Amino acid sequence: MNRRSLFGAIGAAVAWCISPLIAKASAKGNQIEIGETVYLKSGGVAMRVMETSDNVRMVSCAWTAKDGVEQHHTFPDVCVTRTIPRPQ
Repeated sequence: MNRRSLFGAIGAAVAWCISPLIAKASAKGNQIEIGETVYLKSGGVAMRVMETSDNVRMVSCAWTAKDGVEQHHTFPDVCVTRTIPRPQ
């Protein structure tokens, strides 16, 4: 094996080993945290994140309804966003 192919093989092995770690770190960096303000992607009021679950990817939220009563519900994390959704 020549020097160039050896370094190529080592580089490929290192990339293969660390790619799951990079993907996990990137996903965690985008993860919704307790206390954040989120919105349903379909629209609605601002909600406060009360609890998250990594293994089932759910987000428990609380918000105050128009009548002043605090409401709670758990949503799949793909249904919420940090940005205010635009009306369509």
